[in-house]
Amino acid sequence: DSCAAPAGAANAAAAAAAPGRAARRAAGGGGAGERGKPGFCDLVSSGVFAPGVYEFQIGAAQIAVAEVTPRGTISFCGQEHSSISRFALAAARGRNPARQACDGWMEVRLGGTRLEAWRRAFVEGTAPPPAPQARGL
Repeated sequence: DSCAAPAGAANAAAAAAAPGRAARRAAGGGGAGERGKPGFCDLVSSGVFAPGVYEFQIGAAQIAVAEVTPRGTISFCGQEHSSISRFALAAARGRNPARQACDGWMEVRLGGTRLEAWRRAFVEGTAPPPAPQARGL
């Protein structure tokens, strides 16, 4: 995953081991996401989603306050998550420890808008929705 990619020579070795992913990145196709879609860290590094503290809604009833770091990771409950889906799963397991999977792009909302809207704006090159940061936290 591009957010947790090794540095230096190890990064070159990882690219050689996965030439399809490296070719997509070289062509501007994004990083950590599934099936060539951009990862959350790509949105942060491009400026589509700003670092800061946010109050995310997970699923229908859960609120999670988390910090988006300048590297594009999500810090939540003392752990740093390299993808939005890993963050969403960690938050969801707070309510349901048996939870096995979570599509963070579809299940995580900010200000009532699914995070998929930011990824779509990144891919389409359009203006992203507003991202209201948490206040007083």
